[in-house]
Amino acid sequence: MISTAVWRIREALSVLTKKKKTLAASEQELFMYDDWEDIGNEVLTN
Repeated sequence: MISTAVWRIREALSVLTKKKKTLAASEQELFMYDDWEDIGNEVLTN
Protein backbone atom coordinates (compact mmCIF):
# COMPACT_ATOMS: atom_id res chain seq x y z
CA MET A 1 0.00 0.00 0.00
CA ILE A 2 2.84 2.38 0.83
CA SER A 3 4.75 1.46 -2.32
CA THR A 4 1.66 2.17 -4.42
CA ALA A 5 1.32 5.61 -2.86
CA VAL A 6 4.99 6.37 -3.52
CA TRP A 7 4.62 5.28 -7.15
CA ARG A 8 1.57 7.52 -7.63
CA ILE A 9 3.41 10.47 -6.09
CA ARG A 10 6.39 9.89 -8.39
CA GLU A 11 4.11 9.67 -11.41
CA ALA A 12 2.37 12.91 -10.43
CA LEU A 13 5.73 14.62 -9.92
CA SER A 14 6.94 13.47 -13.34
CA VAL A 15 3.86 15.03 -14.95
CA LEU A 16 4.43 18.23 -12.99
CA THR A 17 8.10 18.43 -13.98
CA LYS A 18 7.16 18.03 -17.65
CA LYS A 19 4.70 20.92 -17.34
CA LYS A 20 7.21 23.03 -15.42
CA LYS A 21 9.83 22.46 -18.12
CA THR A 22 7.36 23.44 -20.81
CA LEU A 23 6.35 26.60 -18.96
CA ALA A 24 9.84 27.54 -17.77
CA ALA A 25 11.10 30.75 -19.33
CA SER A 26 14.76 30.32 -18.39
CA GLU A 27 17.42 27.78 -17.40
CA GLN A 28 17.32 29.23 -13.88
CA GLU A 29 13.69 28.16 -13.53
CA LEU A 30 14.54 24.69 -14.80
CA PHE A 31 17.34 24.45 -12.25
CA MET A 32 14.85 25.03 -9.44
CA TYR A 33 13.00 21.85 -10.40
CA ASP A 34 16.01 19.56 -10.98
CA ASP A 35 15.46 17.85 -7.62
CA TRP A 36 11.82 17.11 -8.47
CA GLU A 37 12.93 15.63 -11.79
CA ASP A 38 15.30 13.28 -9.97
CA ILE A 39 12.44 12.10 -7.74
CA GLY A 40 10.23 11.24 -10.73
CA ASN A 41 13.10 10.03 -12.92
CA GLU A 42 12.19 6.33 -12.63
CA VAL A 43 8.72 6.94 -14.06
CA LEU A 44 10.10 9.02 -16.93
CA THR A 45 12.69 6.43 -17.95
CA ASN A 46 10.39 3.38 -17.72
